[in-house]
Amino acid sequence: MLRVAPIVKPLRAMTLFALAFKVLQKQVANCSTPGYPKSTQKKNFDDLSAKLATIFASEVPCPGDGNLDKRVDGEDLANWSYFRALSGGKSSWYDFAIDGAYDGLTDDRDLAVIRQNLGTNCVKGR
Repeated sequence: MLRVAPIVKPLRAMTLFALAFKVLQKQVANCSTPGYPKSTQKKNFDDLSAKLATIFASEVPCPGDGNLDKRVDGEDLANWSYFRALSGGKSSWYDFAIDGAYDGLTDDRDLAVIRQNLGTNCVKGR
């Protein structure tokens, strides 16, 4: 298991929930068991999916925030450096969308995004 806990803060609970929910969505969509999910289960699942989509859509974008703490700070610079060195720039952990696209690399273009947004606090109301 890769241990990056000292360097990267744990993902927020909502992010972990989102990842788990996506797995569940795939399982439900690919389920071949006859009679499953039942119509009430499917309706409940669809209702929950719609509510979660609304919640996820309300998240404020935070360019340069690779550790997902909604702040662009020295930790992001240190983590970018760590992942760049660890993977020779081939890591996508600190890969940010540039012109709407990800290139799958932790490179100088991503460092520029961090530097451009350094000091940004993306938490609403702060």
